[in-house]
Amino acid sequence: MIAALRWLKDNIIEFGGDPHSITLMGHHTGAIAVNYLMLSPVSQADNGLFQRAILMSGTALSSWSEVKHPEESARALAEQLKCPMDDLSNCLREKDWDELVHVRLPEDPAPTVDGVVVLNHPKDLMSHNTGLFTGRSDTDTTVYFLSPTAVHNSTRSALTYSFYLNLPLVRLTFGMALINFKYDLLCGVTESESYHILDTIALNNGLEDQEKEEVLARFFKKNFGSQWRTAKDRASGVYDLHSARMSPLKARDNTLTLLSDARVVAPVFQMATYHATAAQGNIKTFVYVFSHRSKHIDHPLVRTRHHRKHDLLTDSV
Repeated sequence: MIAALRWLKDNIIEFGGDPHSITLMGHHTGAIAVNYLMLSPVSQADNGLFQRAILMSGTALSSWSEVKHPEESARALAEQLKCPMDDLSNCLREKDWDELVHVRLPEDPAPTVDGVVVLNHPKDLMSHNTGLFTGRSDTDTTVYFLSPTAVHNSTRSALTYSFYLNLPLVRLTFGMALINFKYDLLCGVTESESYHILDTIALNNGLEDQEKEEVLARFFKKNFGSQWRTAKDRASGVYDLHSARMSPLKARDNTLTLLSDARVVAPVFQMATYHATAAQGNIKTFVYVFSHRSKHIDHPLVRTRHHRKHDLLTDSV
């Protein structure tokens, strides 16, 4: 992506575009990628590879935006494809696509903190280092700050990025990136963000009590570890999912609302809050909720309403 942005910056003028007015837009995983690029010092080549961002239904704060145990995923990949760990990349190049698509990993593919492109966990970057959004004009040098644990392991990859992108590189063990560019932001969500989690039968007929509990258990086990029961119980109380006499359709609607808020809505609004808090001067933050329903839509109407107390899950997911 960074190489593509560099090419775009260098060549967009040949297509009638403005290299100083580039907007990145992404949906779901694409939005996560754009958010990561907003946080990355590598995006700061040539005074910024882009200037504005549109994030639709996803941010780097989403629970599925980061591989937390990349080594385990790499080992699982190598084992299933019968590749040696010390030559994994070359082995993968020799595999057919149908072998690759049938691999099952312990975590969904996503970025990870490498100390070069992604310096630290997104929440830490956004909550503490507001200069990542607003820019700082006290330096003309792009500075990489590698985390202490990443300095040893990332030296070669850091130098590779620096050489390929023609960026100055300074390795330090503590601090934040001195970024000298600013991003306007538009981000938002749709009325319901978790349709794909339920099958067609559940969407049409609703969720019986046991089905509802299974759906919630899967989500909370995956995202809350040993505390999943406590988190599930608290969230179920807020979203009125404890009632034994709840109709299947009501259970469906409330379950989808909870999942939508936890997976997408709370992270998006938290991201917007970080950005707006850091905004200075002419930096703008816009948030939307898309609720249009086409008359040709073929799935059932799910009456969801995003809960105002989205902070319930924001700090934990």
